[in-house]
Amino acid sequence: MKFIKIISFLLALCLLLPSVYVAGGEVIDASLDADKDEVKEGEGIRFEVFVDTDKTISGGVIRLLLPDSVFAEPSAEYTLDIDEPIQPDSSTPVAVFDLTVSDSVLEQSEDEATFTVSIDSENSNIESDGNTYNLSGEEFSFKVTPSFVSGQINAYINLESTEGISAALVGGEQPVNAALELSGKKIIYSIRRSLIDPQVEYKLTVTAPGFTDVEVDFDISQTNAVTGFYPGDVSGDGKIDVYDFNLICSYISYEHYDAFADLNKDTVVDISDVQSFAAGYKAKNGGGAND
Repeated sequence: MKFIKIISFLLALCLLLPSVYVAGGEVIDASLDADKDEVKEGEGIRFEVFVDTDKTISGGVIRLLLPDSVFAEPSAEYTLDIDEPIQPDSSTPVAVFDLTVSDSVLEQSEDEATFTVSIDSENSNIESDGNTYNLSGEEFSFKVTPSFVSGQINAYINLESTEGISAALVGGEQPVNAALELSGKKIIYSIRRSLIDPQVEYKLTVTAPGFTDVEVDFDISQTNAVTGFYPGDVSGDGKIDVYDFNLICSYISYEHYDAFADLNKDTVVDISDVQSFAAGYKAKNGGGAND
């Protein structure tokens, strides 16, 4: 009798297995793509899932496996809410995910890093004709590069270099220094976004020998333009007046170099610095700036 029960159980199991395989055992091929393979910190990236099958789709759930702490979104799940069964094709995704890379993914020492997103094959499926089929687990790798907050500093003159010029955010535990580059009569500053604490109220300070110091409020959410960084303060007293003009003239006469008098930062004190003084004096005293 015991032997008969065992045989009956095995027979029932054999009858059951085919139905389990047909309903859930087949895996449907799926592919994962994105609108870019390189993204900056804080930027968005779109992932699309395509299904390669001749079956019609009436529903299902698509999930992505996300790397820890890379995206602002903690998870990615898309429910296929389909009124009428559809036939998938290679040009139309069945699921779309718009994700945002976090502002501070990279370590300060990193210039870039590569991360991978994949289809969660165990928890992704499509429904067709009353059956459920799991999807293959393809992955997509993308590179993250640092994001910078940029702005401009009006210099009012054409500079030859940024020698001696500094711009930094102050207000936190340590100043956050900016990288500088020239663009005509403007200085473009860039600060790595991951170094900026959004909870801190910063001041942007700009200093240089021969220029009036500037300190302005800083707002990470907008482009900050700095005015008031005037050339011509040769004496360093915060003013631009005849005393500064006389100093430049004396340096030229005696062929003496002084960084405070080298207003255009070309390593020479000459007539071009007198012209720079005139431009700074005019801008500071309401004559306007030739931008």
